[in-house]
Amino acid sequence: MTFNHHLRTGVALALAFVGIGCSGESAKPMDKGGAPILPLGAEPRDLTTDHDATTMRIAVAHYGSTIEEELDGYISLRAFATDAPVAVDLVSESTDAGPGHAWVVHPSSPLTPGWYALVLSADSMRGLGNGHKRADGGTEVRFRVGSQPLLTEVGACASNSNAELPKIRLDFSESVTLPAGNVPVEVMVDGAPASCAVYDEPSAANHALGLECTPPIPAVSAISVSVGQGIVSASSGLDLATSAGALPQTYELPSMAQQESCRYWHETEVPAE
Repeated sequence: MTFNHHLRTGVALALAFVGIGCSGESAKPMDKGGAPILPLGAEPRDLTTDHDATTMRIAVAHYGSTIEEELDGYISLRAFATDAPVAVDLVSESTDAGPGHAWVVHPSSPLTPGWYALVLSADSMRGLGNGHKRADGGTEVRFRVGSQPLLTEVGACASNSNAELPKIRLDFSESVTLPAGNVPVEVMVDGAPASCAVYDEPSAANHALGLECTPPIPAVSAISVSVGQGIVSASSGLDLATSAGALPQTYELPSMAQQESCRYWHETEVPAE
């Protein structure tokens, strides 16, 4: 791995608070100076597909009195199936939004289609925001070069009150299109079908489908969402995939977590190639 450092030696870095939801935890890990050690934000996000493989980013922000540390030796790019390292150049660039920098990972040669992992080792004492925990204690964001559309999240969310959940949201790993005249999604509430209409369609900029249910779903109800065939990649036409196998699949939504306004099912596994 080759590192091209564009920051001056000795610049103090604290890690940016990126992509962390409310968990109910009252304390966060601290560095030796008493400042929070927070996860770094990463692009692409975990389980995204159809990535162009030209750059991967890890966002950090710098403040004058916290962690004096370079990140070389901690960041690596790996082929997911074998965990073999992939040669990269690591460059630090200024960010447009607020104080900070982005470490930009450039593969030394073009990446072939398949799954990869951007890894932050356990030795760094922090993780990647929205990353997946590795067996060795590090964190990784897994992404695929080339299309393989994947359902990554199903949620039922509140609008005006946490007692009711009118919005159903399905998130996908890349841009998808729906079959003409049909949305192959069924919402069940306490064993009965709910009446839900599309209010937000997937697009190139929005990799999600939004449904609004009438009447709103009571937050304490049993909610399941069934997804059938017909949703395909906008770029390749490939069918939507799941780690559990071919569609149709049904997803049971767990109870609402404390301090959150949505009930979520999250994909955690990489589907078979």
